[in-house]
Amino acid sequence: MNSYSMDTNDKPPRVTAFMHNISETENTYSSINDHVYTCLDKTAPSNRSTEPKSSAGRRSLDRKASLIFVSLWLITLITLIVGLVLYCGQRSAIQSELEALEHWETSMVAFSASLVNHSETIRLGPHSEDVILVYRHVITNVGSAYNPSSGIFTAPTKGVYYFSFTAFGWSENPAQVSLYLNHKYFMSAYDNKPGPGRGTANMITLQLDIGDILYIKLRSNMQLHDNGNLYNTFSGHLLFPISLTGNI
Repeated sequence: MNSYSMDTNDKPPRVTAFMHNISETENTYSSINDHVYTCLDKTAPSNRSTEPKSSAGRRSLDRKASLIFVSLWLITLITLIVGLVLYCGQRSAIQSELEALEHWETSMVAFSASLVNHSETIRLGPHSEDVILVYRHVITNVGSAYNPSSGIFTAPTKGVYYFSFTAFGWSENPAQVSLYLNHKYFMSAYDNKPGPGRGTANMITLQLDIGDILYIKLRSNMQLHDNGNLYNTFSGHLLFPISLTGNI
């Protein structure tokens, strides 16, 4: 028996057709397989990227919400600070106005008083000791610094004041009255001319502190006379105030 090798070209027609079909089937399967993996590759990244994109969106929204919250907080804080500054400024302005008004009110000081009114006649003295003269008839008392019940003037504000006082007598006794500052003798008005009807006066400018007091005393063995002519008076007024720092 002769041995021979068969080439594919030498295969019978049926065998050749069968082998061709197998080859086409393999190619078709391979093409389908490649198409499926291609589809999976196309869909997989899309599915995988959905979650990162959604997470990134949420982070972006969170950042925007945080920025809005911080902005609102800063606006509220700035509004409160501006309101507080305006309130403090208004309060300071009101306080300054009140202080200025109070300073202006205490700067209005003026008084004048006499021993009697226009319908009275009196004779005072002589006494064995000095006595405070109470000028009960108030003519002017702006600022109420003079007390007509005690005869004492109390300085309501620091400043420079002007004072004057008179003394009139109708007897052989001299007429003498003295000004006292904070219970200490300061100055006098004196008349000792012979005969009835004697009168004198004195005046002074003083720098006083708040609470300083002044009053007039009738000296011992002296005598005063007064009637509707208002011979005996005690007057004073503030020339100008001085601030606590020493400035006008």
